[in-house]
This record gives sequence, C-alpha cells and structure tokens, in this order.
Amino acid sequence: MRDDTFDPQPSPAANPPEPTSATDDVAPAPKSGVFGFGATAAVYFVAVVVLALVFIAVIFFIRP
Repeated sequence: MRDDTFDPQPSPAANPPEPTSATDDVAPAPKSGVFGFGATAAVYFVAVVVLALVFIAVIFFIRP
C-alpha cells in the first residue's frame, strides 16, 4: 500500500493564490473618458442622467 502522505507538489491549500479582484484580468480603462474618469464611470454617468430625465418626465408630464 502506497504512502500518500508526502506530496512532492504542494497542494493548492498550502499555497493559496493571491487575492484577486474581478477586474484584475481586464485591461485598465484609459482615464480619458468623461471628466477624466474611465469608461465605467462614463457608463454610470449616462445611466444616472437618463434615470434623472425619466424621473423628471414622470413628475412633470405624466402626473396630472
């Protein structure tokens, strides 16, 4: 019967991988977007503006 207690290759539990965020494997966006922010901030900015316009339209035009 083999003795498998010695593992010549370290197990993944012995050497945990470095903590990585979800954006580590994505190339960083250039900081030349809206107001010097990246592309993600530009997308959020457009979404907030659109939601604000919809909110104003609901208040002023749909309400009698």
